[in-house]
Amino acid sequence: MTYKRCFKCGEVKPLSDFYAHQRMSDGHLNKCKDCAKKDAKRRRDDLPESDLQTRLKACAEKPNHKNAYMAVDAAIRSGVLEKPDTCSSCGCHSSVHRIEAHHEDYRKPLNVVWLCTPCHRKADAERRIREGFDAYPTCKKVAMLDFDGHVIKTFDSQKEAALFVSRAPNSISQAVKSGGMCAGYRWKSV
Repeated sequence: MTYKRCFKCGEVKPLSDFYAHQRMSDGHLNKCKDCAKKDAKRRRDDLPESDLQTRLKACAEKPNHKNAYMAVDAAIRSGVLEKPDTCSSCGCHSSVHRIEAHHEDYRKPLNVVWLCTPCHRKADAERRIREGFDAYPTCKKVAMLDFDGHVIKTFDSQKEAALFVSRAPNSISQAVKSGGMCAGYRWKSV
């Protein structure tokens, strides 16, 4: 195993503790990952405006939810955005539900509406429907079966089915996987 000395902390560490960098003679950065992370955090905390510009540039190049939310965090740290204590939709306070930034368009990362978690979920589901996606894109639809295997009712998610029969969501999941029963019914994926 090859070792290298970090020029920041002076420690000798295995090469796997250094980020790859094609322009360096040995193909790895001269400071270890720990020092690189500390420098990045220090820069983010000491220069919030610069961090915001970096995040906005990343959003312009690749507009997705992760880049948009990182831009919002940078904007809050730099003072460009201020996070309110109440939901703009239902008016509930942050002591009841967490207040989150909702984006209608990820290409405009600082154009946000502040919503509580339940209102945010509802707004996201409405946006997905408008954009042509299912309201539950990652949920598995399940069917409730009688003893003969006939479908009694179908549900959009295991959670919805669990609420219907007053059971925990993982009990429906286990019944689907094992072919067993839950709440007196058989279950299968649709």
